[in-house]
Amino acid sequence: MLRKLTSLVLPLALAATLATQAAAGPWQGAGGQGMIVAAGGCGRAAAQAAASTGGQVIGVRQAGQSCIVTVLVPGRGGNPPRRVVMTLPAG
Repeated sequence: MLRKLTSLVLPLALAATLATQAAAGPWQGAGGQGMIVAAGGCGRAAAQAAASTGGQVIGVRQAGQSCIVTVLVPGRGGNPPRRVVMTLPAG
C-alpha cells in the first residue's frame, strides 16, 4: 500500500515543482533552452533521484546532456532534512 501511494505522490510532487518553477518565469539553460525543454528531458532523471534517495524533488535543470536534480532527503535520527544535488544523464 505504501509503495503504491509513493508511486502516485512522486510524480505529483515533480509536477507541482515544475509548475511552480514555470510560473516563476522561464529558465534559461545551456543553449538557451527553456524550462519546458529541460523538464521534458529530465523527468526520468528526477524520478530516479527521488526514488534512490527517498526524498522529494525540489529542483531540476538541464545542463547539456546532463540533468542536475536537487532532492530534499528526510533526516534520520531526529536530524533535519538535507539537500542532495545529483547529476544524472538526460533522457
